[in-house]
Amino acid sequence: GVAALRLAMEIGDVVRAPLSDLVARTPDDSWYYLSVARNVAAGRGASFDGHEPTNGFHPLWQLVEAALAEVWTGTALVRGALVTALVVTALGVALWALVLRRTTGCSVLAIGVAAVVATSPPVLALIGDGMETPVVLLGSAALAWALERWWRHPEVRSAALVGVMSGALVLARTSALVVI
Repeated sequence: GVAALRLAMEIGDVVRAPLSDLVARTPDDSWYYLSVARNVAAGRGASFDGHEPTNGFHPLWQLVEAALAEVWTGTALVRGALVTALVVTALGVALWALVLRRTTGCSVLAIGVAAVVATSPPVLALIGDGMETPVVLLGSAALAWALERWWRHPEVRSAALVGVMSGALVLARTSALVVI
């Protein structure tokens, strides 16, 4: 309830905010992602300036933004990226709540943690800045879910799922390779 309401409010803020407010809430690197996404969508490859190739990004979020750049341009692309980040975050929080409920057996704890995370101003600042944090949150939740599944059902299919989710997390944030 509370988390869904907060998500709706955040999406409303992104959709209605003047571009100057969106610029103020996003760091330089989020605009770097958008520039590369526009160049990928235009067929110029992964490039900040449209000429020189770059790899200064985390691949999964860059792929998401490139897909959005196929559909939207200008301010609509900025809003689309920020709204997508909020929706991906909601999915990540929900999946973490599911993992927490399954591992602890306590629905109240899972819902409480999800509500606190989903409404926390520092978390909202991180997920609403146009960077890769939302896909990292979802990727880490997906890996935790896969690990929990493998723990309960130690089969080859479950182990393979852990491998796939580990790979997805590394694509979301390449430095996750150190953790995995």
